[in-house]
Amino acid sequence: MVNLEGFKADRYKGVIEEVIEMPLKEYLETEEKIEKFKEGMTLFPSHLKTKEQKQTYKDARMDATVLVINYSITVEDKKKGNSEFFNIPTITGWGRSKLRTLQTLNNLPNKTDEWIGKDAWIYINKEGYLRLLPDE
Repeated sequence: MVNLEGFKADRYKGVIEEVIEMPLKEYLETEEKIEKFKEGMTLFPSHLKTKEQKQTYKDARMDATVLVINYSITVEDKKKGNSEFFNIPTITGWGRSKLRTLQTLNNLPNKTDEWIGKDAWIYINKEGYLRLLPDE
């Protein structure tokens, strides 16, 4: 019989295994994923009015550098990993980046290269996928 005890939690203690910077399109890997991501972009800076301006913004976003975090959890001797990307804050502010929330929830240092090997809370979202931040 299956023991569901280890799977009933909605958050687990996991480990950050890798923190790297890369272009968003490299993280998304395939043209299909890139196009799906572009379709999902619905919020734009207020100064972008035309469809062409918004398309140019989407294309430029694909070349933006993001912070990719690889992490894993171990439940009942089974290791499961995932990765997520985060916007890198700019000098003018954090923007839509959720790195500060991630850092605060897990008491992580300011230097992201020091996050490797640190424990982090890993949540299971409504769809059943591992995520670094809880559903809002």
